Amino acid sequence: MKRLILITLLLCALPVAASDSEAPTPEATTPRPQSNGGPTQLFQVILLRGTTAGNDDLAGVPKNAEKAIRDIRDFLPFKSYRLLDSALLRLSDSGKARLDGIPPQQYEVRLAFKLLPNNKLSIWDFNLMAVKPHNGPPLGKGVAPEAERALIDTSFTMDIGETIVVGSSKLGGNEALIVLLTAVPK
Repeated sequence: MKRLILITLLLCALPVAASDSEAPTPEATTPRPQSNGGPTQLFQVILLRGTTAGNDDLAGVPKNAEKAIRDIRDFLPFKSYRLLDSALLRLSDSGKARLDGIPPQQYEVRLAFKLLPNNKLSIWDFNLMAVKPHNGPPLGKGVAPEAERALIDTSFTMDIGETIVVGSSKLGGNEALIVLLTAVPK
């Protein structure tokens, strides 16, 4: 009798192989990303280099960004715009992407949003940070590293399908970084 109980307990502890018709669903085997449970939104972040010199040029700038630049051209001092990099982010609440600037500089974009009624989005945290290289000599004893400071740090509201100029940051001389954001319609 003890032997029968032991075998029964062992059999109950063994995993049961699923047949092809009972295969686990992807939801059961794939870990879910952390989110607020809301719908996802696709964003396009565009990094441009603007200069006050040169002719009226929009080199490599995507069509949606061209329209946004033309709409605010009178407010910005730049004549020439060149695409440095762009990224697509599919987010359910927040995320980040790395963009290439003027080599070797890279930038990190962080974005957090909330869906509002009437196809509006509250971008409650948007910032652009220069990525510091980690290949320099170690700092001396008692020396604190330079504090990281966002080049652009803002919040705003936008419509789904809209492209906006988020901001610009002077690079020196007659050049600046210009960041645009598009909330891509579904």
